[in-house]
Order: sequence, then structure tokens, then C-alpha cells
Amino acid sequence: MVDFPEVGEARFQAEVLGAQIPVIVEFTNDGCGLCRVMEPALASVAQEYDGEVRVVKVDTDRSPDLAERYNVRSVPQLFMFVGGELKARLLGMQTRGAMAQMIEANLGDAA
Repeated sequence: MVDFPEVGEARFQAEVLGAQIPVIVEFTNDGCGLCRVMEPALASVAQEYDGEVRVVKVDTDRSPDLAERYNVRSVPQLFMFVGGELKARLLGMQTRGAMAQMIEANLGDAA
């Protein structure tokens, strides 16, 4: 399993909204079985787009204010931020192809 960095409320502004490259945020928690199933696909996409996109996690149990701010009511959810702006959101378990499609659709916004 890949160990993506966890970002909480204190670092979200700098590491996600202020990032120089697009950021995929996986909203998750320790009890999310679908998140663990989706992990290999997310790791594959992170490796393919290494240097172009960063992947981080937000644990909804440890960062409930972030979950509320982005209206996360269930996990997993993937958000793509480009230039500090929320550009895309995928709800529920996703395939590698769906993740790659989200990234490709929004990478041009990073230029």
C-alpha cells in the first residue's frame, strides 16, 4: 500500500490550495474498505503523473472541518485542485481510468 501524505486543516492551505502543481485529495478514513480497494489504482495514477500531479489524503475523522467545508458525507471521494481552485470531484470508488480522465481533463488548467 502506498503511503500518501495526510494533510489536515493546518497544512491544507499551503499544501493543497497553495500548491504549484495540481493536487488530488482523497477524502478517506481508517474504516473505509473501498478506499483500500481503490488504493492500487490511485497509486498507479500517482506514479504515472508523478511531477505533474501530487496526491494527498484528508482523514475525515481527524479533519472534520475540511470534510464539512467540502461537503464530504461519504468516502472515498477524490477532489482535484488546480491553482487553489476545486476543478473536479469524483464520488465513491473509482477506476484508474476514471482518475486518469479527471486528471487529463484538468491538466490544461494548470498551464
